[in-house]
Amino acid sequence: MSRFLIPILVFCLMGNVSASVPSAIIFENSSKEKGELMGDEACRIKDWESARIHYKKALASDASNSYLHFKYGAVLAMIASKDKWRGLSFLGEMRESFETAIKLDPSQIEARWALVEYYLQVPGILGGSEAKATKYASQLSAISEVDGMLAKARIAVYFGRDKQAEAVYLKAIAKFKSGVARQKLIELYTKNKEIAKADALKNNISKITKN
Repeated sequence: MSRFLIPILVFCLMGNVSASVPSAIIFENSSKEKGELMGDEACRIKDWESARIHYKKALASDASNSYLHFKYGAVLAMIASKDKWRGLSFLGEMRESFETAIKLDPSQIEARWALVEYYLQVPGILGGSEAKATKYASQLSAISEVDGMLAKARIAVYFGRDKQAEAVYLKAIAKFKSGVARQKLIELYTKNKEIAKADALKNNISKITKN
């Protein structure tokens, strides 16, 4: 599964979504249920199996917690990225966790990002679909235009449409001064050995407000 499903948790929360969402999954919050706090601590030390157990117990008593559903699905993705065979058994539960998070909080950005990546990484025979990934990218656009742009560029990069991705990243930089878009475009230029373009962006990066 690691070949198909990268760690969604890391993808969503470490340098792909805009600053309109939290930068880490761990939050200090005294109102959290004990199981969720223990799950957060397990995530901090990358003990994904313990995190899964704690979050599942927490959901039993806090099933209306949208972000807890996202965390649970994300931890399943982390486990799946390490064990492809076990990960296969988690695909349905993972997807449903993200979908439930959105139902409980229609404005949630993170779960939509997770589903974009889910539908990109899962093989078509198991439900992966560019059309479904694009659907969630469009939903992101309705909530956060810059996140929608970043998601659409991500899809373009995944399918090798680098010129399309470049155009979207440039638009996000011009319209929103998006630091995330700028960094992703630098990575794209570097991958394609367009060093002059990458260096030009790097030299101007201090003038960009991070998004």
